[in-house]
Amino acid sequence: MKKVYIIVIFILVTGIIVFNIFRINSFSLAIKKAGFNPHDIIPLESDFDANGNEIKIIKTSSNRQEIVLVYMVKNKMGFWSVGYWSPYQYPDEESQETQPVCIGWMKPAGVKWYYINGNKTFETEWHLLYYGNNAIKLIEFLPDQIPDNVAVNIQQAGNEYSIHLIHFGAPDVLNNINMRSILLEAKCIKE
Repeated sequence: MKKVYIIVIFILVTGIIVFNIFRINSFSLAIKKAGFNPHDIIPLESDFDANGNEIKIIKTSSNRQEIVLVYMVKNKMGFWSVGYWSPYQYPDEESQETQPVCIGWMKPAGVKWYYINGNKTFETEWHLLYYGNNAIKLIEFLPDQIPDNVAVNIQQAGNEYSIHLIHFGAPDVLNNINMRSILLEAKCIKE
């Protein structure tokens, strides 16, 4: 009878150890399973989605692209998965990517306004993240290049940069921004 208890405890402990090993390595495993390079990862943004799950936006690469932006989600059990990634940037015959590469996401931002009749207006947070490695100087915007009510966070190290835009309200404001044209006009990137 004691042998049965020892075997059951051994199986449970082994199962818990194996489970935790997979959970700890789930980030790299999810990247590799999606066909991306798990050794070329730069975390760009970290946040929580509408369900309370942790999300990360990372830069990685693949056999076909030098720059891929990936939206990663961590579930309640602690396992990471790939939500989606930036679209393929160029046809097979072309040799260069169009930079900057872009990925977008949204999340609810709460109630904006309560009306006396009981109706509510809900606000949505719209995010666009651009990433590139073709900067030739410090990324700066000229006056009126970015629309009003758009928050901008620029991170730059040498020729690599990320530009995170956040807007509350209609998504059309961010969808009408052509970041490549803006950066070329400001002479911040090479063509």
